[in-house]
Amino acid sequence: MIQAVDRKPTLNTQNFYKYLPALSSFTEIIEPSNYFTVPDDWNIIITDVVNSTDAIQNGNYKDVNIAGGITAMAVSNLMGDMDYPFLFGGDGMTLLLPDSVLSGVKDILFSIRESVKNNFGLKLRGGIVNVGELKRSGKELKLCKLKISEFYNQAILTGNALDMAESLIKNGDTTNPYIIPLTHKPKIEPDFTGFTCRWQDIPSHRGETVSFIVKMNSSNVASDQELLKIVLDQVSVLLGNDAEIHPLKEEKIKVDLSGKYFRKEATVHSGGRNGIFHFLKMLKIKIEGITVNLAINTQWKFGPKVNGMELRELRKSQVIASDFRKYDGTLKMVIACDSDSRESFLKFLDDLYQQGKLFYGYHVSDRALMTCALHEGSVREVHFVDSADGGYALAAIRLKEQIKASRN
Repeated sequence: MIQAVDRKPTLNTQNFYKYLPALSSFTEIIEPSNYFTVPDDWNIIITDVVNSTDAIQNGNYKDVNIAGGITAMAVSNLMGDMDYPFLFGGDGMTLLLPDSVLSGVKDILFSIRESVKNNFGLKLRGGIVNVGELKRSGKELKLCKLKISEFYNQAILTGNALDMAESLIKNGDTTNPYIIPLTHKPKIEPDFTGFTCRWQDIPSHRGETVSFIVKMNSSNVASDQELLKIVLDQVSVLLGNDAEIHPLKEEKIKVDLSGKYFRKEATVHSGGRNGIFHFLKMLKIKIEGITVNLAINTQWKFGPKVNGMELRELRKSQVIASDFRKYDGTLKMVIACDSDSRESFLKFLDDLYQQGKLFYGYHVSDRALMTCALHEGSVREVHFVDSADGGYALAAIRLKEQIKASRN
């Protein structure tokens, strides 16, 4: 077993990611020379909602998405920027961070775990594994940076270290050294400023919104990326070009004036406090929502701005700066399609699965969920996207069933 040890930060690597060159196209991720080795004094942080299927069955998948996404917002506020590696997985988050910020990150993980339990009735697991320790056990972790928009860079990860980190963190041992202990005494509270979830579910413009997870089953990273190219080519051929498959369309993004999601956002920002404090948060969010709705409907050119943007332009930014497609050793996509193109793509995937080349999971819905993070200090933003009613969480279950069946 890998042993967790205390380390001191090395200052010359803490800005490793910040100054990486950014790729301009998703197709560039298949080129091995675009990747950089993650430094030893960085760490893999993984959170996930335990037994998220229970929440899904009760119609609370939006709560799962919120629990999965808020860690990135709190860490961004801790660091004063959002230009660091993080990937949203529906019911959790994967982040890469240097030793220099670990003390605050541990406080955040502990406090969010308690907040999610008290406010949403969910169990959020969170742990930290050092990259250097994984390397010494023979594992590999590389990444590159992809420019999605002017205000959002997406991390692309490859290597087998993530799978090992996940297995270490999800070890059910009550003395698991990678999990933040119940006895931890946080010195800071998480700051969720910039987190929003005030948008209605977004109906598909093609009939279906599908979450796909595809995991290559080759013996090395180079073979994985060759197969990834084949899969991405067939996405274009069978499902459509980027504009066609994008699950968000400006005209279909609407503010949730019913208050259903306003209340969830207010709960996050009020730290579980009820009464007048929660009411005032709710009122503020509702006024902001009405203002945004007015600006969108009237193309209002005046009034307040969000991250330097006119309110009427918000939806355009949300489409551009969304994370509907990503890669962390598995290809994750939320795709708009029709049933025929979806079936064609699934047949393609199943043929490769039957050949032992990959595993896949998927979940079909008719709409997308969007949870937003806007960092006010750096004007960076990302809009986390998943398909409704189970999304990545249910797709992951299908994926794991295939992997398990292959080992029997």
